[in-house]
Amino acid sequence: MRNHFKKQAMPIRKEMKSDLRKIMNLQLAMLIMHIYISHRQRNLLHEIWYVLGTRYHDIYRNEFCGKGGLVGKMLCGRFDELLNQMYFIDRNFYEKYHGKITNSNALGDAYAVALAYIKNNKEVNR
Repeated sequence: MRNHFKKQAMPIRKEMKSDLRKIMNLQLAMLIMHIYISHRQRNLLHEIWYVLGTRYHDIYRNEFCGKGGLVGKMLCGRFDELLNQMYFIDRNFYEKYHGKITNSNALGDAYAVALAYIKNNKEVNR
């Protein structure tokens, strides 16, 4: 069933990548990279919260959530921020793809396009 949804969304995802390549610039690429990094760090924090909170209560309270703990030192973004940010950058892009692609797939595709843009931009500037 999962492959069915992937195949169903594939043409829309390809179209989104091509549209994103047209509007991509360095600032948008950096924004997408920061959204992706904050999403991955949030997932890591949730995994740590689960392990420490269910098994090691004293470590969880003192070192993780306590004063000087890990909680305040990492970015914690939402994975749906990509389309929310695209609403302010390019409203037509947002209206075209909002609700048609899952947010996690949209973020992964946008991250791939951003990395390719940055790599090509570095090669041009050398």
